[in-house]
Amino acid sequence: MDSGNYDWYVLFPNHHVGLRLKKELDGRDIKTRISPTPREASKSCGISLIVDEGDLPMINQIIAENDIEILKIVSLARKEWKYRST
Repeated sequence: MDSGNYDWYVLFPNHHVGLRLKKELDGRDIKTRISPTPREASKSCGISLIVDEGDLPMINQIIAENDIEILKIVSLARKEWKYRST
């Protein structure tokens, strides 16, 4: 699997938990982007965080240290959007 063609999403039970993890990661200078949860990853609506694959070990450590409840971390094939800004 070519990791350059995949986005990694952290999924949450609710948006409060997602914002809590985002705050923890921002405090440690770990790059994240808030994104709607893709339907391929979960049927529930809500937010997810897009993270870099290389940061996953540190992200998992922060999740464990801070007892943050996540649903799962998934990788999905990156879609090329004609009007995507990033």
